[in-house]
Amino acid sequence: MILQTAANLKTNPAEKMQRAYVSYSCGGECRLSASENMTEEKSPADSQYASVQADIFCLSHSYSPGELLTYIVTLRNTGAFPLCSLEITDNLGAWAPQGVSLNPLSYEGPLRLYVEGCFVSCISPACISGESAVFSILYLAPGAEAALVYHMRVNEKAPLAAGSVITSTVGISAENLPETITASHTIPVRAFAPLQIEKAVFSPKTGDGAGQYKHVYTLFNPGLQPAERAVITDDIGASWDTRVISVFLNGQEIPPEEYCLRHGRLIFPAPGASRKITVPAAEICLTPEGSPAFRPGSLCVEAVVEK
Repeated sequence: MILQTAANLKTNPAEKMQRAYVSYSCGGECRLSASENMTEEKSPADSQYASVQADIFCLSHSYSPGELLTYIVTLRNTGAFPLCSLEITDNLGAWAPQGVSLNPLSYEGPLRLYVEGCFVSCISPACISGESAVFSILYLAPGAEAALVYHMRVNEKAPLAAGSVITSTVGISAENLPETITASHTIPVRAFAPLQIEKAVFSPKTGDGAGQYKHVYTLFNPGLQPAERAVITDDIGASWDTRVISVFLNGQEIPPEEYCLRHGRLIFPAPGASRKITVPAAEICLTPEGSPAFRPGSLCVEAVVEK
C-alpha cells in the first residue's frame, strides 16, 4: 500500500484542503482519495488579506457637560484587495471608575459617509446600545479612503473633575482583515468658567426710600473652575443727582471705597480697590436617582441707587 499527500488546495483565505491518496492492487491497480477542509490561522502576510489604516479625532479640543462633539473616523485600504463587510465599533468613551464601566458619550446621528472626499450616504447604526455604536460599510476598494462623520453628546456619566479626560476608541474589523484594528483619541475636560449674569431692578418705594432703586446682579458659574477677578459694570444713569447709597455682596454691605460711580456707570469693585470678586466653581452632586448633577456656583450683588 502506498500513501501520498497532495499539495494544499485553498478554497478560501481562511481554509486549506488536505487530500490523501491510497493506491493498491486487487486484481488490478486501484486508487482512492479522501479530502478535508482545515481551518488555517489568519496571517497578515497572506496575500489574500487586506490591510487598513485607521484614525479617529474630535473637532473639539476639550469638552464640557452636555456639549455636542463631532468625531471623524478615517479608514484607508492600504492593501491590494478590497475590504469587505467592514464593521466599525465605537465604545462611547468607556471608562471604569472604581471598577464600574460607564459610557460618557451618547451617539446622536446621523452618521455621514464620505469616500475620497465625496459624500456617499447617511448611515444608521447597525447596532446601538448604552455601551457601543456599531456601523457597517459593505466595501472599500484598494487604495480608497473613507471618512465617517458623526456626533456624540457628553452625558451625565462624563468625568468632570479637574484633569479628567474622555478617550474614544473605535475597532475596525472585516471579513478579510486578519485582526481587529483599533484607534483612539483623548480630549480633556474644559477648564474655564463660562459666567452668566442676571439683572433685576426693583421700583422705588413710597414714603421713606422713595426714589431709590435696587439693582440686583446674580452671577452664575456652571464651569468647573472658579471665575476670579470678576468686575460688574452697569450704566445706571447719567443724571448729575444719581448716587449709589449702598452695595451688598451676598448680603454683606461693602465699604464705599470698594465701588464707584463714574459718569453714571457703576463699577464694582472699583479700579484699584483691594477687594477681588471670585465666583465659585460648580459643584457636582447626586440626584435622588443617583445620577451626577451640577449646581452652578453663584454670588449676588445688590446696589441701592437714588435718582
